[in-house]
Amino acid sequence: MMVVYFHIFHSAIMRSVGENPIYQKLADLSDNAASVECFFIISGYFLFISISRNPSETFFHFSMKRAFRLGPVLLFYSIIGVLFFSSPLMSSILNVAFLQCIGLTENYKGINWFISPLFWANLFYFAVLKYFDKNKAAVFIAVLVYFSYLSCVTTVFGRTTVLGIVNLGLARALAGIGLGYLLGLTLSKINHCHLSINHQSRIWRLFVFLFVTFLELASASYLVYCFLLGGEYESRFVVVVIFTILFVCFLYQRGLLSRALNLKIFAPLGRYSYSIYVMQQISFYLLMRSLWKTALIDHVALCILVSLLFSVIIGIATYYLVEKPCMKLFDKISFDQLKESE
Repeated sequence: MMVVYFHIFHSAIMRSVGENPIYQKLADLSDNAASVECFFIISGYFLFISISRNPSETFFHFSMKRAFRLGPVLLFYSIIGVLFFSSPLMSSILNVAFLQCIGLTENYKGINWFISPLFWANLFYFAVLKYFDKNKAAVFIAVLVYFSYLSCVTTVFGRTTVLGIVNLGLARALAGIGLGYLLGLTLSKINHCHLSINHQSRIWRLFVFLFVTFLELASASYLVYCFLLGGEYESRFVVVVIFTILFVCFLYQRGLLSRALNLKIFAPLGRYSYSIYVMQQISFYLLMRSLWKTALIDHVALCILVSLLFSVIIGIATYYLVEKPCMKLFDKISFDQLKESE
């Protein structure tokens, strides 16, 4: 939701509000550009989970699964954009083919730029882990993560290709996904630190609860401060570090915030998040031609709230119309192939 909020100001609504000082102030305060680093880390962790649960999965099956997971919604978005909102045809083709922001083209703009690096970085790491020794692969990933973040820090986490060979969008994906994978590997090795809290004293359990809760609230507050309240940070790598702490706390699930977010009421948020993200630009196109032309634009808080809800509704509808049916189709194809092989 914070990402959609950020893009409302920096990719859409400012064209419709003129010089309204309230909107301008909110736009100046919001800075969510570093949130994509968080997405990459989460994706890397789930890559580790996927490999751990299905070690016999083939590279082809994994590639097709990722394509079916990312491609249909992106294709749906591109078709609507080209047909109804004059989106650039070539840019849309590159996006659907997962060729944006990986160094093979000079096209690196747009809200959905990160999907191509996400796709190829996942495939690259899967191949490394599939066909090479796991311990050596982990060392290689750690080195690659270091140099990828190094290239990003020294170039302010951009998307362009520098030195003629390093695409920063792909480097950011390699860094974040690699870090997320190493995080999952480390946590599995130590079995969440082997802290059998249920068998410890009440005082120890209370101490752990308070300590983890403090880490959660402190790191979450810092990220909100940076993303929504105009907080300044010296480098986006600081956001990477703070988010990693928060993410570990959420995986540990011993603090107040992580327990609250683990409630069933929040479960659908992760399910719908990809469709909401990809389709937010379509939501903005529709809002520019409707809501943002009405008197509601003068009621800032209500206008932003309605715009957020509208974007969520469009995303949820896309999930049920496109994303979920396509994943079911992939599961059916995979099951049929498995039966034939038997």
